[in-house]
Amino acid sequence: MGAVGERRIAGDLDGLLSSGGMAGDDLPPDCPVRPLGHKAGTYWFSDPEGQIREYRRLGEAEQVSLFCGRCGWLATNFAERKGNKGWAITEASAALIAAAVAAGWYDPDAVRGPGVWYETGPADDGTPGPAVIHLGDRLVQARWDDGALMLASPTKAGRRIGRYVYPAAPPEMAPALERATQAEVARFEQFLCTWTWARGRAGARLYLGAVALAWLPALLERRPVVFVQAGSGCGKSALLTATALTNGRALQLEVKSAPGIRDLCDLDRGARLLILNETESKADNQRSDGVTELIRYNYTAGEGRAALHGRASVPTQLFTILGGIIPPPVDEQDANRRVVLRLLPLTASARDKVLFSRRAREAATLGPRLYRRMLWAWGRWPQTLEAYQIALADAGFDSRGIDTWATLLSGWDLIRYDDLDERRAAWWGRRLAPEVLDKPLSIPETALIHLMTYRVDEWAGGGKRTVGEHLAEGLRKDPGYARDDALRPIKRFGVTVSVVGGVEYIAVAEVAAMASSVHGSV
Repeated sequence: MGAVGERRIAGDLDGLLSSGGMAGDDLPPDCPVRPLGHKAGTYWFSDPEGQIREYRRLGEAEQVSLFCGRCGWLATNFAERKGNKGWAITEASAALIAAAVAAGWYDPDAVRGPGVWYETGPADDGTPGPAVIHLGDRLVQARWDDGALMLASPTKAGRRIGRYVYPAAPPEMAPALERATQAEVARFEQFLCTWTWARGRAGARLYLGAVALAWLPALLERRPVVFVQAGSGCGKSALLTATALTNGRALQLEVKSAPGIRDLCDLDRGARLLILNETESKADNQRSDGVTELIRYNYTAGEGRAALHGRASVPTQLFTILGGIIPPPVDEQDANRRVVLRLLPLTASARDKVLFSRRAREAATLGPRLYRRMLWAWGRWPQTLEAYQIALADAGFDSRGIDTWATLLSGWDLIRYDDLDERRAAWWGRRLAPEVLDKPLSIPETALIHLMTYRVDEWAGGGKRTVGEHLAEGLRKDPGYARDDALRPIKRFGVTVSVVGGVEYIAVAEVAAMASSVHGSV
């Protein structure tokens, strides 16, 4: 299949793609306010700054607010007939209300924040449909014509396109005018190989697929969750920070609770990357369970409404990357939505570590060009996804495994190469096997992981360690006082090291009872 094409600015597309959100016939020309619609005596507008405004009445104070204090247009078009003071408030109010009614019914939940969105969805044959690239303060409409990317001229945000409103927001990173070359992407992939992946170079490639898809989560039918599993000394935090810098639009949060994330989603309503680090067990797993449930409903396009907002609303579309020592225990349906990529301790030389910060900055500057490359390549997404789905089906994957892994691999293929070669998909089908999927754990395994990842409320070595880290420290010491001292903080959890017949064992008190009691909270 040949490489896809591109037109940087297609001026002739402006009229073809533009729709909705313009001032209605009931308002004089050059009005700085855009009527958006009405519902049950409430009227919505986009003010001169592109922000959504909602009014039940439009008296003088409301009109001043709607026009952001720039009332010259009102004074010019609705001049007071009895003198030169102010403007005709009632006439202006009537014209504004009539324009809102002429704009049609307004859905308060049909609001989209920054990100890349389909106007209505893919075409019936699966090919990408017209899209809106919301850059915060600007909108760019796009379509893929026979796979070639075509872009209209940027317009100011704060308008209605079809049934959705795209309000203005702070400016965000925009795709560059020129896309990254295949050689530049190869160097970026080599940068990801700075980390020591348990899967070798395949791990870096799978992670590159996640980085690529994180720019376009709202265009995906399936959104797999990537969990970066790593202990201390593996560079996990550095990897996630470099990912956020490269993406340029990521939510990298310390807030781990599902309600906290939902609140941010309510405010943002965008389509973006979510990064959560240190997703470890606490006294119970209720918090991680809530995040898992939120991500579950965000996995399939269109299923995030009730879970994210608790009402029929357009959800924030998230591509999620998590990080932690051990993945939180989940049931089978969530395990099949998750790809676990494990990091080993860094083996880079001292010189490489000195140069790492510079390489990370260079990678971040490539972000806008990688973003542009993904938009350029999206025209071949349906064919690429189908090739990987067939390859994994032939390898014995079940339907959920195909959805998860084919999506991630297709993202890698899109950003890494200029065209599709089905032999690559066949190679991955042979390289992977269904057993690589993250499997659900038994109750005893779940209980043990819950215990080992719990952070002990005692500072050691500059921070709080998990039970497992205290245990590993104890095992590194010779039996006697030094080992007993290292294990002291975790003995109250019923964990220690026993020596039987010269063989060292990890001893867990009453593990059966612990498994039964802990299972209710995980």
